[in-house]
Amino acid sequence: MAAVRYYLGRRPVVVVADPDMLRQVMVRDFSSFSNRMTVRFATKPMSDCLLLLKNERWKRVRSILTPTFSAAKMKEKATSCFL
Repeated sequence: MAAVRYYLGRRPVVVVADPDMLRQVMVRDFSSFSNRMTVRFATKPMSDCLLLLKNERWKRVRSILTPTFSAAKMKEKATSCFL
């Protein structure tokens, strides 16, 4: 099952479970999917996490964080963890 669709009240929700589809949404097409579901009871510092940010603020934080998680840097970190 690649994705599950359901309604939360009147709001349609899609949960993606396929790794290739997740990569498509979260990496290749991330600028098209900048807004996530709103969490009403989120307070600081949780309201400032990447998953809850919206629009331009999300894009700014995402562009700052992306280089930190490049494949080369993740491989470097994993290698140093197991030495």
